[in-house]
Amino acid sequence: MDIYVHFNPISRLILHFMFLLMLAFSCLNTSTTVESCMEEERRALLIFKQDLNDSSGRLSSWVGHQCCLWRGITCNNRTSRVVSLDLRNPYAVILYDNDWNFTQYDESCLRGNVINSPFPKWMYNLTSLRKLDLAENPFSLPPSINELVRLKALEHLDLGYTGLKGQLLSFGNLCKLKSLDLSSNEFEGGVEEFLSGFSNCSFNRMESLDLSWCGLEGNLSSSLGMLKNLQHLDLSGNSFRGSIPEYFIGNLSASVKTLSLGYSELVGSLPQNLGRLNELVDLDLSDNLWEGSLTEAHFMNLTRLERLYLSTTRPDPIVFNLTDYEWIPPFHLRVLDLENCRVGPGFPLWLQSQTQLSRVGLINAGISGAIPEEWLSSISSQIQALDLSHNQISGKLPFLFNFPYLFSIDFSHNQFDGTIPSSICSNIPTLWEFSLDNNQLSGEFPKEWSLWSDIVYVDVSNNSLSGNIPTSMGVPSSLLVLKAGNNHFSGEIPSAFQNCSSLERLDLGGNKFTGSIPSWIGSKLSGLNLLQLRSNSLSGHIPPQLCNLPSLQILDLSHNRLSGTIPRCLNNLTALLSSGSSGWVSYGVGTEVTTVTTKGRESEYFEGNAGLLTIIDLSSNELEDEIPEEVSSLTALGTLNLSMNQLSGNIPFNIGNLFHLETLDLSQNQLSGNIPQSLSNLTFLSHLNLSRNKLTGRIPSGSQLQTLEDPSIYEANPSLCGSPLPKCPEDNMHEPHADDNKDHEDDDNKLGFYTSAVLGFIIGFWSVCGTLILKKSWRYAYFQFFDHIKEKVALAISLRVARLQRW
Repeated sequence: MDIYVHFNPISRLILHFMFLLMLAFSCLNTSTTVESCMEEERRALLIFKQDLNDSSGRLSSWVGHQCCLWRGITCNNRTSRVVSLDLRNPYAVILYDNDWNFTQYDESCLRGNVINSPFPKWMYNLTSLRKLDLAENPFSLPPSINELVRLKALEHLDLGYTGLKGQLLSFGNLCKLKSLDLSSNEFEGGVEEFLSGFSNCSFNRMESLDLSWCGLEGNLSSSLGMLKNLQHLDLSGNSFRGSIPEYFIGNLSASVKTLSLGYSELVGSLPQNLGRLNELVDLDLSDNLWEGSLTEAHFMNLTRLERLYLSTTRPDPIVFNLTDYEWIPPFHLRVLDLENCRVGPGFPLWLQSQTQLSRVGLINAGISGAIPEEWLSSISSQIQALDLSHNQISGKLPFLFNFPYLFSIDFSHNQFDGTIPSSICSNIPTLWEFSLDNNQLSGEFPKEWSLWSDIVYVDVSNNSLSGNIPTSMGVPSSLLVLKAGNNHFSGEIPSAFQNCSSLERLDLGGNKFTGSIPSWIGSKLSGLNLLQLRSNSLSGHIPPQLCNLPSLQILDLSHNRLSGTIPRCLNNLTALLSSGSSGWVSYGVGTEVTTVTTKGRESEYFEGNAGLLTIIDLSSNELEDEIPEEVSSLTALGTLNLSMNQLSGNIPFNIGNLFHLETLDLSQNQLSGNIPQSLSNLTFLSHLNLSRNKLTGRIPSGSQLQTLEDPSIYEANPSLCGSPLPKCPEDNMHEPHADDNKDHEDDDNKLGFYTSAVLGFIIGFWSVCGTLILKKSWRYAYFQFFDHIKEKVALAISLRVARLQRW
């Protein structure tokens, strides 16, 4: 009997739902994360761990048999094989981040000889590995990557900043690679050799290639065209030293979205066929030796472009030579960074059409006139960084709008005038870099300063600002750099600066400050590495508390009215005791410039170079007494200027211990005694001035001192002598006179004559007489000859007499 079961629609729906639940449960069971990898792979990973120095304990989970649960390990749920090994440093290197901490990065690094002799033993067993990421772990011994080509399943390989060195090898056998990052290593060779291996792949899947900062040389290779799926290419920071050939752009995949060629020593003009890369989103051509001009054709099809970085290091700028002044580009940029690119004289319409910008850099762009308010208003809601430095922009500061996300402003080296509006503090609440130096600003500084709770860097130097510095400037404890030099600020140095405990550089020079130097600088601002108070009207003594600044590299108190003595505790300035101990950190998005007086003139030093300076300048004050011998302990000091004071006593005997000294100026004091011989030990000394003192004795000689031939560096020391000044008196006493020399010469000639005569007589006499005595036959013949001669002479005389008698 056949039995039929009938289900109503609701029952059928329930059955279908239960069936789907069973399928889902089955799928969940099959996708459950496995815990144990293959035993051979587990052993390989443990061998790998043995050769690591893991100070941060990142691999502490690598114990037991559940290796698929170890940190950084991913296994295939079906085969239990390791498919991913991700040990990238979690605390990555981030440039231009003030919060980045090297110590934390260093502690999180994995180190060791991880890819040396044991490399094949553990790597060969991970045959299913698809991803290997060891980036940003600078191994102590550079690993070799020869054997990586055996991992044919690899799709993602990242060995960036791992200390690799040597020949850049071919990865031709890794035809499944989709992304390869070998950045920030030290390779030899060029891109052409690297790419040759990929010709063996019938189908190449490479989508991302990063060979930046690898030391590559040669020309840009057209072989990159074989990477048909390439979307991201970064070759920046290398030494290609050629131009960008049009065929290089022509052979690139049309799907390229990122192209980075910055800092690569490329020359020539930019090819117009850049415009064919219509998928391009990021284009970085910064810091090369470009020349020529750009037209609309370079950007015609770049409809997706969002970030453009372009600059030339040549003196002559790149010129935006647009044929249509009203041209509107097809793209909508979010980041625009142009340096030494002439887009002016006014703000062009194409620039004003870019209203989605979050970062703008138009440095030395030849722009003049006022900033268009409508354009500034259109970007104010999203703009984060605005750098318009080194132009001729004029007018009032345009901070009437709210800028909720703006953290960096650099309007330095322009022609802005008027005052700094007080509304700036409330309209830009997130500001941490503020550069207005080298303008024509006047008036007082806003008192609403305390609203900037995150401010880090402020430079308002070289303006005409006046009045007292508001006490509110000491409220934000985040302040690291304050440069207000060469203005007309007056009053005393605000005590509110005591709250800026993180301050590292303080420049208040070239103002009208009065009063004494606060002693709290040495206790409250212990992180200072630059203190410039020059050219003010400060008086009183130099507080010995300044010796409590262990990081201080530049101390400039010159051109004031300071009196008293030089503190004897200067040998507590730790940063000046040994070279290489610089704690100088560059802040801000722009380029920080430090102006100092060294080698007799003002000089500008940029960012990292300023951190190499070590200077003590106490010149043009009223300091007295001796130069403390403790100064000789500052062996890392490069410049010492104590000129134009009332210092007395001797030059420190061990002044020659200042091995790195390049400038020494002790002129216009009342120093006495001899110049120490140890001064000749200063092999780097190139600027010396000891003039207008009371020094005595001989100028020391030495290899370096002999190159300083200008006598003016010793002038107005009446009792000083020796090269390059006139000779010392004792030198003349030991030198013979000219008449004495002539007499001695005559005596020598007479002695030679008499000696020669005597010797000639003796030799001649014994040559003849000695022979006659020894040879009897010669003696007979000799006397017979003379007898014969005697008879002839007698006969001749007799005949002559007889002839005369006849007459």
